[in-house]
Amino acid sequence: MSLRKIASITSRFIIAVFLIIGLSGSLYAQKKAGSPKTYTLIFKGVSLQRALQRLVKTTNINLVYDPAIMPDRDIFKTARKERPKAILRTILKGSDLDFVQLSSGTYVLTPAPRKPQRYGNLAGRVIDKRTGQPLAGANVMLADASGGAATDRTGHFNIPKLKKGYHRITISYVGYKPVRDTVWVPSDATTSLNFSLASKPILVEPIRVEGIQQRRPASRSFTDALHPSQITRQQDMGTADAVKSLNSVSGINFDLPLAEFNIQGGQTGSQQLRLDGVPIYDPVSMGQLIGAFSPWAIKKIVVHKAGFSAAVGSQLSGVVNMVQDVGDSTEAPFLFQANPLNLNGRVTQQFHAKDGPDVNLMVAARMNTWRWFQDPKMKQMLQNWDQLDPLITLNLFKSDSSDTFYETQNHSYNITYYDVHFAAKIRHNKFNRTRISAYFGKNLLETDLASTNIAIPYMNSGSLPPNLYYSYDHYNWTNYMAKIEHDWLINARINATFSGYITHHSFDHNYVLTNNKRSHFYNYSLRQAQSMLESNASQSLMRTGDQNALTQSSARFTLKYQASRNYTLSGGIRATDLNYRFNLSDLYYNNAHSRARSFLISGYVQNDFLLSPKTSFSVGSRLTFVPSRDLVFAEPRLAFKYDEPQTPVGYFSAKLAGGIYRQFINQFDISNVGPSAIVPSLKFWAPIDYTTTVPEAYHIAFESLMEPTNSWKIRVNSYYKWIPTRLVLNYKQLSSFPFYGQYAGYSSQHQFIAPASAYAYGASASAQKFIHPLKLELKGRYQYSISRQRIPYRFNGNYEPLSTSQPEKADISAQWRIISKLTLLMQWQSIWGRSWGFRKAYYDYLSLQGNRSYGNYSFNDPVHDRLPRYSQLNAGLSYQLSIGGASMQFRVDVFNLLNHKNVLNWWLTPYHNNNGSISYHRRARRMTGFRPSFSIKFNY
Repeated sequence: MSLRKIASITSRFIIAVFLIIGLSGSLYAQKKAGSPKTYTLIFKGVSLQRALQRLVKTTNINLVYDPAIMPDRDIFKTARKERPKAILRTILKGSDLDFVQLSSGTYVLTPAPRKPQRYGNLAGRVIDKRTGQPLAGANVMLADASGGAATDRTGHFNIPKLKKGYHRITISYVGYKPVRDTVWVPSDATTSLNFSLASKPILVEPIRVEGIQQRRPASRSFTDALHPSQITRQQDMGTADAVKSLNSVSGINFDLPLAEFNIQGGQTGSQQLRLDGVPIYDPVSMGQLIGAFSPWAIKKIVVHKAGFSAAVGSQLSGVVNMVQDVGDSTEAPFLFQANPLNLNGRVTQQFHAKDGPDVNLMVAARMNTWRWFQDPKMKQMLQNWDQLDPLITLNLFKSDSSDTFYETQNHSYNITYYDVHFAAKIRHNKFNRTRISAYFGKNLLETDLASTNIAIPYMNSGSLPPNLYYSYDHYNWTNYMAKIEHDWLINARINATFSGYITHHSFDHNYVLTNNKRSHFYNYSLRQAQSMLESNASQSLMRTGDQNALTQSSARFTLKYQASRNYTLSGGIRATDLNYRFNLSDLYYNNAHSRARSFLISGYVQNDFLLSPKTSFSVGSRLTFVPSRDLVFAEPRLAFKYDEPQTPVGYFSAKLAGGIYRQFINQFDISNVGPSAIVPSLKFWAPIDYTTTVPEAYHIAFESLMEPTNSWKIRVNSYYKWIPTRLVLNYKQLSSFPFYGQYAGYSSQHQFIAPASAYAYGASASAQKFIHPLKLELKGRYQYSISRQRIPYRFNGNYEPLSTSQPEKADISAQWRIISKLTLLMQWQSIWGRSWGFRKAYYDYLSLQGNRSYGNYSFNDPVHDRLPRYSQLNAGLSYQLSIGGASMQFRVDVFNLLNHKNVLNWWLTPYHNNNGSISYHRRARRMTGFRPSFSIKFNY
């Protein structure tokens, strides 16, 4: 504000003060001379007509009116020491009546002249009362059901064009007590208010489904959200795992026992995992056995499944977004947690800068404990998996005998992983907020294996067979990202968001396999031979190297416009730059490599309509421009939602959604053919180039929710996906072993990538019951899913199930708070119908080697290679202890309580029959059996 303007306002204020003082003195003098008589009247809930009669009787004024114009209403008014005319004006205020005074002094009541209707706006923010965390998706509804709004990611909402006056509103959010209030909306102005909701005390924090809930807007449908109690729950590897906590969401299946998942029958890689909205590529640790994030750095996980809206993005199957804690957690500022696999720590801080913004900070870190403590069960499982596979070794060493079986002599492992999270939220004022996020993760896995050849002698050979093999397997994953985002509530109708990020992923893999015959030495002791093989491994002919790196940077701008109480328009535009390179080894298959840059421009428009208090409709579309093709790809999507609060089954809600979905950055999994490789597949990412088609999928999904009582929740959902085009690796082109001649190098995607078609459908039903007197929560779920894929050159061109398919899955859990500090958890899960029973490399490599069969096994029909049922019962007991301002939690978990011998996959070993022919034993690679785990968490 300029000095001239300040001086002008100050002078006006001084003049006004002097005028008031002067007038006061003049009035006081007049009163002393002889003031008119005043009266005091109080009306408490009397009718307007009786109030007027009382005025006439008390003041003796003359009042004339037509009884037909008198409204039927009660008034609550107070007039203290007022003249009769002022009291009459007070009585008539807000009654649509006015009066005139005749020259005789008589008052005549008349209808008030109608004024044009004036409108105003209501805006505000909804936050958690305890933490101050904004509540995204909270419902703000007018009591007369004439409209409402849902809060955005920052907790803000807008309801424009409301009639001037008082309005009753209700603010509700799942897991919180609803708030009811009356607000005043002025004409041609905006009322801005903050609302704080207190959490509703329940036994535990259950999975919250944001899509099908009471009054949930259509654009939020088909969105599951997990909260801290699920994210930090111990998983089957004996540690809390943010990624594997997704196992509790219907429609998500994990590739047992890895931290790789698919959504509703999608191919691995057809979904995207994001951290604070930023893609993280291959987010794994410990050789894909656990996820790559510290679970205590994650505040919430949001899952978008089939039918997701245009604003979410372009992916064939879905999107998972992990939201980092920004320092406003209800936990204490310092946290430390230890378990058999890793150590976790987190520090949060909140402060207010003097004459500045409010700032929340969070720093979290995790590191593994393998160098100090090697979990016996984990080590046993790795040793079981880390063995030379005879069939694949045969195909690599063509001069070796097929009459071979290997016995492990020595294992050694180096497992290192760590990750660091950072998040900050800067609240400049009620209408401006900046959020900063960063992450760095490192994951190393090295294995050394020495094996001896069991004495099955060469037939008709004049040379000695190799008797010692050495293999070395090395993996190195690195991920990092940084993001800044600013949210701005421009006015009562418009919200804007600006953001930019950079994310990087790199992967390096090296594999070496050699033996004493190839190194040309014999007659050494086992220890001497192993030492010499290790030192000569770098010169081995049997070595490979695979690399992939992707750097993605993006800038985005979005707007949300609340056009009316019943219509919201939103949209955004994003520019993305991609710099990538990959190189697939030229040892086990033909070399494929590429190094290029790509650029994408995408945008979306979303329209949300509230057709009636019970019905909402949304329609939108994404548009993506690919400069390398000079084409624009459209993805229209729509959704319809209906809520009925009162039915014979209680509250009922249903949602139908669908649309077209494309994918412009594709993940490819190539089977790891290393005979002793622990990691089953290697991943690399590449944006589409001009030589391939753009993958495309069509979704239709239905979801319903029933709440017969406050303690029951029943959910049913189903989906169908038709994928006319998806991209897969062309193993027929890639598969070429160097000992059979020359091999090619590929640089265009169409040379090693083939189109495939697929479909998937499924349904699930879940029930949740709270027994409040016992403080017991029960859950049950069953899901059925079918996913089929057709690759023209494989499996006779038939539709075959995906290798990750889990047709039937059921689980039951119970959580019982025995006393306030002691909680018992029981969980049972079972999976039926898994196919692709052998190691995946058997199907992707051995089946292409001249249609060769191995006894009764040919690996040309994976649908009939059915694995036995997977079943596991887990139990956990946690105890909370408070010590002054600190708290400690002790937790004991037992996984696979019944010691069920679950089969991961099969492999084959040859043996001699009595007649000299070769047959094959089928052997099983199993997951861990009975596995106890202990953890401790400290808060201060």
